[in-house]
Amino acid sequence: MEFNQFPKIYQILQKENLLPDGVLSNGNLLCRDNDGNKFVMKDLVGLEGVVYTDIFPSVNDQKIEFKILILPKLYKIVDKFIFFEFYNGKSFNETWDEFKPNSLGGRGVPLNSVNMFIDLIFDFSKIDISRLPTNLIEFDFDLWKSVHFKEMSKGLEKFGLLSKEQISTLNKIFLDTEMQW
Repeated sequence: MEFNQFPKIYQILQKENLLPDGVLSNGNLLCRDNDGNKFVMKDLVGLEGVVYTDIFPSVNDQKIEFKILILPKLYKIVDKFIFFEFYNGKSFNETWDEFKPNSLGGRGVPLNSVNMFIDLIFDFSKIDISRLPTNLIEFDFDLWKSVHFKEMSKGLEKFGLLSKEQISTLNKIFLDTEMQW
C-alpha cells in the first residue's frame, strides 16, 4: 500500500513509526506499529479531541461495567489527526444515521438490533454525567426541533421514510409544553 501520494499522512506515519495496514469501510486509515498493534487514524473533527482526552477518561474513572458499550482508547493526537486503538468488533457508528442510505435510521429495525440498542442505551444511562467535564457543548433541543428537524423532515419525507401526517404528529409532540424532555 503506497501512501506517499498523501504527503502529510505519510510524514506523520513515518514520524510515529506506524505502517499503513488498510483503509476501513468508513474511509479511516488502519495502521500498525512494529509490534503488530493496530490503530485507526482519522481526521480530528469538532470536539473529538475533548471527547477522547477528557470525557472518555472521566467515564473510565467511574469504573462502570458496561454490557455492550466499549469506549475507544486514545493512542495519541498528532497534528489534526487522532489515533485510537483498533477495535475488531461490531460497531454502531454508521448503523443509526438517517442520512446514510443503508442505515436503520427512520426505518423498521430488526429485533436483534433493537435489543442491542436497548443494551447500549442502558449502558449510557449508567454514566454519571455530573462527573463529566463541564466545558461541553450541550444539546439544544429547542434549536434542533425548530431548525434541524424541519430540514431533516424534508429529506425523510422525500425518501418516503416519514409521511406528512407523521411529521405533523412529531411536531405536535415537540410543541407539547407538558412533555418532559
